[in-house]
Amino acid sequence: MIVVMLITRLSSKGQVVIPSALRAKLRLEPGTRFDVRVENGCLLLTPLKEPEFDLEAIRAAVDKVAGCLYRPDRVMTTGEEDEQAIMKMLAEDDDRIRRGA
Repeated sequence: MIVVMLITRLSSKGQVVIPSALRAKLRLEPGTRFDVRVENGCLLLTPLKEPEFDLEAIRAAVDKVAGCLYRPDRVMTTGEEDEQAIMKMLAEDDDRIRRGA
């Protein structure tokens, strides 16, 4: 493992600039969020991986939700019942995504 040591400074606002060479090497972009912790007296910044969005899955979920709101063959429901149905379907999709299915 190659260790790269560069020096930076803490600003009066508590900000630390990550040198551009390291930002490029780690592919850090503006807005990157970090896990910040202290271990053995060292400050560790670990970039958080942002979730990747599957647009096809999002479209399918929107179609599924939209389809539950109106169907000519169904009895009319209240707004509260519609909201409960939507929340149930979103929770099921969340569970499926967490399982990696």
